[in-house]
Amino acid sequence: MSNLNRVPTLLTASFAVVISAISVMSTAQAKSVAEVIDAKDQVSILKSSNREFYDQAQENLTLRDGNDDYYVLYRIVERMARANRLDDRPWRVTVVPEYDINAFATNVNLLAFFNGLMDQIHGDPNALACVVGHEMAHHTEQHIALSAAQREMRLQELRQEAIDEVAAEEEDLSDDLQEMAAGEWIASGVGTIADRVVSTGGLGGLVGRVVSGQIRRDRQRRLEAAAERIQQIAAEKEAQFLAEETERSHSNEFEADEIGYQYMVRAGFDPQGCITVMEAISRIPGSQTAGITHPSTPDRIAALWSMSTTYPTASLRSEGDANIAANPNALTYGLSRDRMSLRIDSRSGSMDIDDLLPE
Repeated sequence: MSNLNRVPTLLTASFAVVISAISVMSTAQAKSVAEVIDAKDQVSILKSSNREFYDQAQENLTLRDGNDDYYVLYRIVERMARANRLDDRPWRVTVVPEYDINAFATNVNLLAFFNGLMDQIHGDPNALACVVGHEMAHHTEQHIALSAAQREMRLQELRQEAIDEVAAEEEDLSDDLQEMAAGEWIASGVGTIADRVVSTGGLGGLVGRVVSGQIRRDRQRRLEAAAERIQQIAAEKEAQFLAEETERSHSNEFEADEIGYQYMVRAGFDPQGCITVMEAISRIPGSQTAGITHPSTPDRIAALWSMSTTYPTASLRSEGDANIAANPNALTYGLSRDRMSLRIDSRSGSMDIDDLLPE
C-alpha cells in the first residue's frame, strides 16, 4: 500500500479526546463528537489521491459545530513542510483555549495558536500561513525564548552577584550584607538595600540579634555605602541583561518574520497575508512601541514590505513547487502521544510498515 492508502485509525477513535480538551467543549458536545468518530472508525477507507486524503482529513478534523481549525492548520503545516523540505521531522499543532492574539513555538516542534488569533484571522489561510511560517522558523533556527519566570530568575542571580562582589571587597561586612539582602530584595528587587540599613535606625531586626545594637557609627556608614554600591552594581547588571535580552529577542523575531515569509510563499500562499496579521496585531494596545520580547509592529511591517524585493515571489514558488514534486504524497497525521496536540507526520513517518516489509 502507498502512504495514501491508510487512515490513522487511532486518530479516528481518539481524536475526540484532544478536541474536547483543547476546545473546552461541554461533556455533551464531546460525547456527540466521539460517537461520530467511533462510527467512522468502523469503516476502512481507501484513498487513491491526495485530494481524497484531504477530504477525509477535513471530515475527521472538523467538529460537528463546524470548527475546522485543526483541519486548516493541518493543511497549512503539511503543505509548508513539503514545500520547504521541513518534512524530515513531525510537527505538532494545538489551539490554546484563551482569547489572546498570539502564537508561540515551544517544546519539540510544537506550534501553538491562541483562540483570539484564530478568531481575528478566521477564514484567511494566507494570514494564518504567515503565523505558521513564523513559528516554524523559531524552531528551525533554534530560537530559545526566556519565559517571564526564567527572566526573573536571572535577575535574582544578578542581584546576588552584586552582593557577592561587594561582600568580597568588604570581608568584615560580608555576613551582614548577605543577611541584609536576603529575601524580598533578591526575590523581587522591591525597595533598596540601603533602605533596609536605615529603615529602623540601624540594622534592627536583621542583624541586630547578632551584634546586639553595638554597631559603631563608622561601621553603620560603611554598611550604608556598601548597600548603595550593591544597588548600583545590580542596576547596571540588570540594565545590561535586559538590553542584551531585548536585542536578542528582537533579532529572533525579525529573523522568524523573514524566514517564515519565505516558508509561506514557497508553499503557495499570498505574502499579503503577513501584512494582514501585522495589522491585526497593530490593534493591540502597546504594539506600536517595542517591548523586551518583540519589536514594534510598524518596524516589522516595514521589514515585511521590503521582502517582496529581496525574495521575488515567483522564485520562491518555483522552489516550493520543485520541493513538492520531489515528495508528492500528502503527509499523514495522528493524535500526538501527549494527547493534547495534532501530529503531522514526517515524510518517513507517513510510510506504512507493510510497504517497508512486504510479505
